[in-house]
This record gives sequence, structure tokens and C-alpha cells, in this order.
Amino acid sequence: MKTMTFDPFRELTAVGEELDRFINRTLSPEPGGARSWTPPLDIHEGSDAIELTLELPGLARDQVEVEFEDGVLSISGERAYARPADAEAYRRVERSDGRFSRSIKLPQAVVPGGIVAAMADGLLTVTVPKADEAKPHKIVIGDTPVVEADAAV
Repeated sequence: MKTMTFDPFRELTAVGEELDRFINRTLSPEPGGARSWTPPLDIHEGSDAIELTLELPGLARDQVEVEFEDGVLSISGERAYARPADAEAYRRVERSDGRFSRSIKLPQAVVPGGIVAAMADGLLTVTVPKADEAKPHKIVIGDTPVVEADAAV
């Protein structure tokens, strides 16, 4: 059974990320300038690994970078959108383009050399294996308590 820990800043972090997305959408420069967007991210924690899935439609593998350093998994890239010469004729443009970057602080020890990433059908899946010390361990309940003797006595 997995124990959930209370994180009072989780909702605050989510609000901050949404505010960042709003500011990026509102203050983005005109076409041709440096724009940014934030792809949706799902994080699933299993008993042996943490799996992250990002929606990256229209991107190829060579347009995405995945790095791990100091407990932080960083995923970045750029999606270009070729706007036609008659861009003024568009009534609505909702597809995002430009650079993106997501950095996720992983909650426990992982095996950096075992991290794998795969991309198919517009989804990037990154699997981060947990280190043995981060995996759950079953504790056997005995009949009598074990008291360690003080070595100095």
C-alpha cells in the first residue's frame, strides 16, 4: 500500500505553472519572435519506476532533448509552425509553437543510467527506474520486540 504524503505547496506550484502559461500566452512576441509553450505532462509512479508522458504532437525525436542532473529531469525542445504569407486571413490560431522546457524534481533516488525515453504517436514517454533503496520494502512483524544491547555496557 502506497502512503501519500501531504504537500501544502503542490497546489501553489500548480497555480504558479498555470500563471506562467498565461503570461507566456499573453506576453508572447509577434510571429517570428521567440515564443514558448508548455506541453501537458502526466507523471505515474509505480513500485519500480516513475513514468513521465508528455504530449508533443508534430515533433520528431531530434527536436526534443531529455537530460538528468542533480535529481532533476529536464525535457526541452522546439516546435516550429510555418505561418503562411496570408496569416492575416486566419480568424483563430490555437496551436502553440516555439520553445518549451519542463523540469521535474524527482522525489527519491533513481538509477540515472537506466533512464529510457521513447516517442510514438506524439507522446514522449520517459521511464526512470527507482534505486533499490527507494523501492518499497515489506516489514515482517514478529512476536517479540528486538532490543539491541548497548555495546558499551
